[in-house]
Amino acid sequence: MGKPVVYLLGTPAYCQTGTCTPALDALLSAYESFGDRATFIHAEVYTDNTATKAAPAVDAVGLSFEPVIFLTDASGQIVERLDVIVDESELREQLTKLV
Repeated sequence: MGKPVVYLLGTPAYCQTGTCTPALDALLSAYESFGDRATFIHAEVYTDNTATKAAPAVDAVGLSFEPVIFLTDASGQIVERLDVIVDESELREQLTKLV
């Protein structure tokens, strides 16, 4: 895509730990400042409303927990991974280094 990617894998609707909604909020807030310099993607963990079937995105990266935010550089290489508890300042700090 020619620019960094911020990829959140998490499910605010079914999150067991209460950390997914804050991670999504941090992503949305960061998008307001960095949306023109990076691509932001949120992938749900489940494919159904019963939260029983994992989405292909979960299987592709072999996750057993969520949320996870992957940051890639413009070439698509993963340069950072933020696990479970992510706040807006931490995400912004990493994005500032990246863009």
